[in-house]
Order: sequence, then C-alpha cells, then structure tokens
Amino acid sequence: MRGWFIKAVFVAMGLILVAVGCAPEPAEEGKQEIVSPAEEGKQEIVNLEIYCSPLGTPVYQSAIILSEMLNELHPWIKASPIETLGAVDALTTSSHLSPERRKYALHINISNMELTKSWGGFEPYKRKYTDLKVLGRYIASGFTFATYDSEIKTPQDLIGKRIGMSPVGSGPTELCTALLKSWGIYDEVTISHHSPPAFKDIITSGAADVLGTLFVTEKKGGETGTAPYVLNVIAARQTYWINVTQEDIDRVNEQHPYTLTRMVGLKGALGDNDPPEDTGSIAFWTPMTVFAEFDDEIAYELIKFLVDNAEEWTSRTLGQDMSPEYLTNMPGLPTEESIHPGALRYYKEQGIEVISIR
Repeated sequence: MRGWFIKAVFVAMGLILVAVGCAPEPAEEGKQEIVSPAEEGKQEIVNLEIYCSPLGTPVYQSAIILSEMLNELHPWIKASPIETLGAVDALTTSSHLSPERRKYALHINISNMELTKSWGGFEPYKRKYTDLKVLGRYIASGFTFATYDSEIKTPQDLIGKRIGMSPVGSGPTELCTALLKSWGIYDEVTISHHSPPAFKDIITSGAADVLGTLFVTEKKGGETGTAPYVLNVIAARQTYWINVTQEDIDRVNEQHPYTLTRMVGLKGALGDNDPPEDTGSIAFWTPMTVFAEFDDEIAYELIKFLVDNAEEWTSRTLGQDMSPEYLTNMPGLPTEESIHPGALRYYKEQGIEVISIR
C-alpha cells in the first residue's frame, strides 16, 4: 500500500508541473496580447453571388472581373459569378432564394429597361419588384443590326431578311424587336435566336442575313468598345450597320414605360473602317442591383471598394468607367428611395450627387 501511495504522489506532482508549464505566461507590461479575429470583432468573410448574362457578353466579362478583384483585393468580401440566360432569368431565379441568400445576391445584368419593367410588374414579370434597389451604374450599351450585305442600308431593307438575335427574354432581343415594331416591319422578317458567341458562324454560314446585336459599349472619356463576339463578326468580313436615329428611339420610348437613349459609334471606332461611318444605336444603361434585404454595410463597402479601385477596374475592363460621377449618372431613376440605403449613405458622406433623378 505504501508503494502505491508514493507512486500516486509522484503522478500528482507531475500533473501539477505539466499544468503549470502549459499555462500562458502573463503579458509583459505594455505588450499587447494576441487576440483571435472573433475577439477583435473583425468582419467575417461574406460570399456574394453575382448574377450575370451568358458567356461571351460584356456583362459576363464584368462579372468575372468584379469577382476576381474582390477575391484578390478585398479582405472580407468574396464573390462568384452566376451565369443566367438574361435579366428575367437572373431576377426570377434570385427572387426565389431564401431571405438569407438574398442578403448576398448581386445582379449586374438588369438594365434600366428591365428595372423599370420589373418595378411596374410589366410582362414577363409576375409581380412588382419594388424591393429591388440600385447600387450604381457601371456600363451602358448600344444595339442595332449588322450585316455583310452592303445593299442593306435602311430599316426597310430588312424586309424579307432572316435576322439572328440573342435568346428570347434578353435585353438585346427586346431592344431589336422594339425597333422592328417601331419601323412597322416586325411581321415581315424571320427571326431566329442564338447564343451571341455563335453569331459569327450564323452570319458567315448564311443561316442569317442580318444580326440584331450589341454594337458598342461606353468607355471612359467618351470612347466606345464592343464585345469579343462582335469583334469576331467584324473580323471575318466588312460589316455594315443600320443607323438608329433619335426619332426611332423617341418612337420606342413612346410605346414603352422605360427611357432609352442614343449611343453613336464613330467611324472606325471598332477597327479599320468599322463602322464605315458614324452610326447611331439604341442604348440602355445597366446598374448593379440588389434586394432590399441586402446588407447595408456590404452595400456601402462594395461601392467604396469600387470607387477606391476605379483605376484598377478601368485597367482590367479595358476602359470601363467606375468614377463616382459615372456610378451616379442614372437617367430616369425615380427617387432616392430607388437606391439601396447602404450605397446612398456612401454617396452622401462623400458629397456625391445622384444625377438625373427626375
């Protein structure tokens, strides 16, 4: 018994020594203790879902670039692009998410045209999306009709032609359809729908005589660019474009609840002799949009990040503007209530006025 007692004493003493050796040393005077991120109150990492348009479109490219910038440069906002068929698909899909996921859903393919329609509950939307809020504009795009046939010069020359367009429900298709109807020739053309990256094959093979397509996108300093799939079309052969006049756009605006503008591609803006002359197109601007439950601090931080990294954005997008003046230039926006409170707080703190609120 005595031997077991002595052994137990030694074991107990060993445990005491181990415990003392493992105990944290008291912090030296004036030396800060290491604290875990949770104890420091650091922001937890959040993951945004960026809803965008199909592969090959400028909006898809923007989603990739925005995701890359956030993942590389922001300490706690991360992102992944979600490809959709277009604005209607993006909004319908994201609106069925759980409330928790809607807090992190960001759309970058809902143009001012689709925004107006969704707010009013116009077709094809099944309800009024009054809970959809704007963060800021980031791109504007113009659309018209392209052909390799030099004899097709005016809208009336499209009669009897086969026209290839983007998928049904997409913004480009709605704009081109609206033009055809305003010209009174919608029922006198044959329309087929394709993925934009297939446009070159569609027109070079003769499957279509004309494309209803993106023409130009707006860049910093008043310059214009376009998408890779359009460059593929014009690289194959000399391309001719239907000029869209301001009168054409006024007629479309009179027939619809939204407000569209005219964007001009200057002669040679897309390459040598393309377009052959200054050419007008029908244009919309596209903002970043979120649901009302989108986190205020994330909205504030996202706009701050984009403004702080505007030059990086311009570099990566080959010219797109992200200045505060461009972000807040949103013609036709009804009221300040259309803007998400987190973004609006940032604009007001910086003294940035939201332009063109009617």
